[in-house]
Amino acid sequence: MELQRKIETGLLHLFHEEGVESFSIASAAYNICKEADRTFLVVSVRCRRATVIIQELEDLFHAEPWFEVIVDLADAEADLHEGAILYLSPGYDYVRDEHITNFYYASHMSIEELKIEVLRFDESSARLRIDGLTGAAHGDADTLFAIDSEFARDTNLKRSIR
Repeated sequence: MELQRKIETGLLHLFHEEGVESFSIASAAYNICKEADRTFLVVSVRCRRATVIIQELEDLFHAEPWFEVIVDLADAEADLHEGAILYLSPGYDYVRDEHITNFYYASHMSIEELKIEVLRFDESSARLRIDGLTGAAHGDADTLFAIDSEFARDTNLKRSIR
């Protein structure tokens, strides 16, 4: 699943069977939340229309993709530091019976595999590299995606998916 290619910073890249689409980031935020006996990282990305388009897909969907990810943390300070790598698979927590990912392109779908690499982290911002695999955004083939971006800490950001 991991993409072995350099990607342009500040864009969400979707790798379809037809080619690559790139979307500028409208907002990229994270927060560390506590709920009962759990601590988790919430990551949220919202995009604008494609800057690099596949005309066939643009004509069909006019997509402005977004996604949200919830990652359980054993210890936020230990888990979130420069060089840390977090993995998530699948996008549904069967033990807790809850969704922990949501990716929207033309419809809602789970993120089946996810890797978050912490390139820089402090209390107000982070730079994250995220590689993921969703179900088919269209057609039959799964869609890979990648983002390398600055994320602002938003203390009002809470999980919106259950």
